[in-house]
Amino acid sequence: MVRWNGESREVNAPAKKLDLTLENGTSYRFTVEARNGFEADGGVSGASNESNSVRPYKKPAAPTSATITPGKCTGANSCPVKFAATANSGDGGAGNKTLQVRVNGGDWVDSGTSYSNTVEVKSGQAQSIEARVVTKPKNADGSTATMTSETLSVSRDAQTYTPPAPVSSINWGPHATLQGVCTGQFCRRVDIEITNLDPSKTYEMTIKTNPNPASPNDGGWWTKNNAPVTVNPDANGNYTTAAKSQFYYGYPDNTFTVYLDGKPLETHSYKPL
Repeated sequence: MVRWNGESREVNAPAKKLDLTLENGTSYRFTVEARNGFEADGGVSGASNESNSVRPYKKPAAPTSATITPGKCTGANSCPVKFAATANSGDGGAGNKTLQVRVNGGDWVDSGTSYSNTVEVKSGQAQSIEARVVTKPKNADGSTATMTSETLSVSRDAQTYTPPAPVSSINWGPHATLQGVCTGQFCRRVDIEITNLDPSKTYEMTIKTNPNPASPNDGGWWTKNNAPVTVNPDANGNYTTAAKSQFYYGYPDNTFTVYLDGKPLETHSYKPL
């Protein structure tokens, strides 16, 4: 007769083992007593000493969740991505479960039962997270086992950065003339600024005075043969003609348009003195 935790099971000869279905995570101790066909006449031995405590277990359940949440990019190299994982499921009876997380193929990191971290990555960059649960139960012989759940894997790309469109603006100087360029009473020095440029690129700028019905011949490009002005943005994506070009404008009844790489930006009006 085998007894354990208030239960018992008779094992008849010549059997040498007993198969049981036990509860994972519960500790058990067993005793054995021998019986023969003369049980009524005292054919029952005393119970053996209790066995050492044993606790059955299986591998833990997989993590409850693993997610990647891309956020809005603020720059080509500044796209937030939030990684998260939770392990609220069973430990397989072994106890002391640990959630392990690996981001983008890096090292596995222990993280209790939950994980959350936000990083900045490049625009559109592929991201991945893997999550698993690990337990390290003690075996009856004192050794430590390692039980690992199924791995939950998620992949997703960061959002794509869309830079703001370039914008042109005008800084108007005082009345000024330049022989062969602008000599009238309305002539003013103008500096053109462009923002929201990619610092790693070079652009071409052209400017055109737009004719109006009263002065149809006043229109035209600002540079000879419409030769473009090379635009090299600074580290912040800004450009100004102030230090490199001399532009004058003296048509109060006309507008002029700034073009970048052949595409029109803003159209500006003359600002009276």
